[in-house]
Amino acid sequence: MQTKNKLELLLVDDDEVLLMILHRMFLKADPSLDIKEFKSGEQALQYLGENPKSENRFLLVDINLKDMTGWDFLSVIEKTKDPSKIILITSSVDSTNHGLATRYPNVIKFFEKPITFSIIQVMLKSIQEKIEKA
Repeated sequence: MQTKNKLELLLVDDDEVLLMILHRMFLKADPSLDIKEFKSGEQALQYLGENPKSENRFLLVDINLKDMTGWDFLSVIEKTKDPSKIILITSSVDSTNHGLATRYPNVIKFFEKPITFSIIQVMLKSIQEKIEKA
């Protein structure tokens, strides 16, 4: 599924193996993606602070990072008024996570691990629809 607009995808997860797998699956779904990997929330936030804001950037963020929670990450994004679209992922089965996610306007989807190729395709479709509505 190739998107109409070039998308920048930031993968934010402290699991290096999962980062590699997600990277490969996203490229298989859309080889035109500009993918960057970050093993911590701080690294991703630093990158976002050093690079121009973009409507065509989206992030896949794990809620349970070692250096900060996904909620802490989202709070920083909200304060900086970054327009990036965010998809949250988690291995937690805590049902309150879905409710918390709806409080952040940048969050467009929420998925529980494991992430399959069909979920990757759903994510990309959601991102493209969000961009087209903007």
